[in-house]
Amino acid sequence: MASDSEDTRQRAFLRYIHRHRCEIPMNEADKLTIEPGIRQMLGHLIQKVGEKNPIFKISDIISSGSFYEGTKIGNFDEFDFMVILKIFSEPDRINIQKGCSDWYTKLQLKTDQKENLQPYMCYCASGNVDTETYHNRYENYFRNPKDLISCFWNTISEVTESDSFHVEILEGTLIPTKIEKEKLPLVYVKRSGVSEMKYDKYSRTLVKVERTHIGVDLMMALEHPNPTAVGDLSGFPSEFQDLLLKYGCHIITKSCHVNHSPHPSCWFISFARMELELMKNMDEHHKYCYKILKALLIEEINLSGKCMNLSSYVLKTAFLFHVYGDNKCTHSRLDISCINSVLDYMSSCFHKIRIPCFFARDMNVWGHVLEFPCFKWGWPGLSLIGGRNQKFALLWIKFWYRIVQFVKSTLSEEKIPEMGSWIFATEKFDYTKRTIYYLINRYLSNEEAVKGALTIQELAEVNLDSCSDEDFATYIKELQNNYNIKLDFLLTENRH
Repeated sequence: MASDSEDTRQRAFLRYIHRHRCEIPMNEADKLTIEPGIRQMLGHLIQKVGEKNPIFKISDIISSGSFYEGTKIGNFDEFDFMVILKIFSEPDRINIQKGCSDWYTKLQLKTDQKENLQPYMCYCASGNVDTETYHNRYENYFRNPKDLISCFWNTISEVTESDSFHVEILEGTLIPTKIEKEKLPLVYVKRSGVSEMKYDKYSRTLVKVERTHIGVDLMMALEHPNPTAVGDLSGFPSEFQDLLLKYGCHIITKSCHVNHSPHPSCWFISFARMELELMKNMDEHHKYCYKILKALLIEEINLSGKCMNLSSYVLKTAFLFHVYGDNKCTHSRLDISCINSVLDYMSSCFHKIRIPCFFARDMNVWGHVLEFPCFKWGWPGLSLIGGRNQKFALLWIKFWYRIVQFVKSTLSEEKIPEMGSWIFATEKFDYTKRTIYYLINRYLSNEEAVKGALTIQELAEVNLDSCSDEDFATYIKELQNNYNIKLDFLLTENRH
C-alpha cells in the first residue's frame, strides 16, 4: 500500500499529466464560437450537397465523438457527426434483413422509386452477378456502401470548390479546404492582432497560433426502424433497453471487413447516440481518468486503416464497462485504482484477443478479421506465408499488451519520480506513441510490411500464452535492428 507521501505524489503526477496533456489550450472566445461556427457551415454545406444530389438530402445531423462527450483533449481540431439520409428515412422505404451477424444488416429497397439509387444496388454490380437466380434473390439490395460514400464525398468536394463560402466567428474565420481521405478539412484563421501563444511539448517553447486545422468527420446513417427488435437480441444488455427506446440506434455506411466478403454487403448497427449519453453523464472523476489514459496511450494520433490497435474507441469501451458494467465503479476522487482497473481490463482483453462491444456483448470490437503487420524482415521460423502468419499476429498483439502493462507500471507509486523529473517521465510515453505511429505508417505503406489478416475463428483457440517471451524479445530486437526503435522497456512484463 502506498504511503501518504507516495499517494500525494502519485495524485500530483496525474494532475500534472491532465494539466499539461489534457486541458484544451484555447482562449474562451474560441471555445465558445468554433463549434457553433462549424455547425453553421455544416448546415449550409449539407443543404448545397442535397440540392446537387437528392440522394444526399439530410433529415438530421447528430453530434458524436469526444467533443460532445466532454472527453476531448488538446485543441478543438476534431468534430464528429452522423448525417441521417432523408431518402432512407421515408416510411416503408427500406426492408432490414439480418446480415453476417446480429449487428450487421442487409438493406433492401422496398419501393419502386429507385432510379437515383441503381448504381448502388447489387444487380448493377460488375462481374458474374447478373444471372437470373442472382437477380431474383438479391433484387434491390444495396451492395458495399463504399460507392455511396465515395459519391457523397465527391459531391462535398464539388460544392466546396465551386461555392467559396466561409463562416466568420468572433475572432477569426472558418474556411473549408481540399477534401482528403473522406474528411471535411477546415482552417480556422485568426484575425490580425496579438497572436495567441501555446506551449509546444516537443520544442518546449511558446509558439504562435495563427491558424488551426480542423477535421470534420461525417458518417452517413439511417435510423433503425425497429430498435425494439435490436433490444431483444441476446447480446444486447437488457438493463439498457429503456435507453435504446429513448435514443434509438442507427445503421451506418460501414460494411463488414473486406476480407470477410459477404454479398450483398452488410451495414453496421451503431449505438453512437447511446454511447454519447453515457459518456456525457459519466462523472468528472472518470472523465479525468479517461483523458489521462487517452493522453498517455493515444493522444492526437489518428490510426487510419483497420490494423488492430488500442484506439480511443477501445479505451472508451473499457471505461463504459468500468463505470456502467457489472461492477459499476462509484469512486468520486482522483486516485490510481480506477486507472489500474481499466488497464487490467484492457490487458485481459489483449491477452484473450477479444474485447466485447458494450451494447453488443457477443461482438468483438476488433471485428471479424484482425489485421496486423507482417514485417518483411522476418527471421528463421517466422515467414510471411501470404500474410496469414499466426505468430506475427500474436507478436503484434503482445506488443500492445506490453504497452498497457508498461503504462500501469510507470504510474505505480514506486515509479513516480520527484517533481523535477516529471517532464522526462512523460517523454517515454511520447516516444512509445511516436513509435506506434511510425510502425502503422510502415504497415499502411505496404513497403516494409505485408498486411496480415486472420479471422477471429482462426484465433479462437489461442491467446498470448501461445507467444513466448523469447519470440517477443527477438521481435523487439528486430524492430531496433531495422528501424532503430529502442523498446527494451517493453521486455519485462509488469504485474501489480
